[in-house]
Amino acid sequence: MPTTAYFLTGPGDVMDVPAGFNVGFSFYYSAIEFPGAVTVWSGLDGTGSLLGSINLPVTPSGGSAECTYGQYCPWFPTGVAFSGTAESVIFTGTANYIGFDNITLGASIPQGTPEPASLALLGAGLAGLGFARRRKVA
Repeated sequence: MPTTAYFLTGPGDVMDVPAGFNVGFSFYYSAIEFPGAVTVWSGLDGTGSLLGSINLPVTPSGGSAECTYGQYCPWFPTGVAFSGTAESVIFTGTANYIGFDNITLGASIPQGTPEPASLALLGAGLAGLGFARRRKVA
């Protein structure tokens, strides 16, 4: 939540990338109470050709042990692949009811920190390897 992108007024916001990006666009989002959408455009300020779009349904809010930042949780990964070069993205929804995080340019699958369950599984695997190696040496 400390690095979450969201808007407090109006129906949305525009992210311009003058250098452009291709292949895809992805992120995590949390939409409490109201849905949203994201559109990817070939020109700056949401102009040019529509390259891709994602409808974002309402997500559950809060109530999980992993939710340390209140109602904006859990976060859901999503993304869109497209052809061409994009220069802008328009985020829409109801102000103060949708947040975006781990925004990734050039990939249709979000990049970011693995969820706690994945970290626990990795830790258990490494511990098992260490135990097996120690057992062989003794």
